[in-house]
Amino acid sequence: MIGLQTDGTTNVVTVPVSYSKRLTNNADAWWWYRSETAVGIMSWDISQYDPAKPAANQTVIKNFGTYVHPNGEVRRSIVFTHQEATPRRMMINLSDTHISIADIQDLTNPVIQSVVEVAPYV
Repeated sequence: MIGLQTDGTTNVVTVPVSYSKRLTNNADAWWWYRSETAVGIMSWDISQYDPAKPAANQTVIKNFGTYVHPNGEVRRSIVFTHQEATPRRMMINLSDTHISIADIQDLTNPVIQSVVEVAPYV
């Protein structure tokens, strides 16, 4: 599910994605695919909209890359401001089996804070 959050300074969009990643064993040249899941992190700034430009040349949305969730397929991301002495933008990701918490104050460099197993994969 796509997530939207604004904290007055930045508008954040999160998009969970799942994909297969090719892995190789250099010792014997075997390869295989492993499923991974991540959350794409973007922001939008409507003040960047220029009515003189065509839609393809607008720069309203900025892509910051991805945060790889450690286990399970991300079903939902929640972005919120953690109220500390210095407020921090945080993200919680929920998959079938795990919850991950990341500090995304710097959108280009998400930092994992914790991973909690909710239910074992059986």
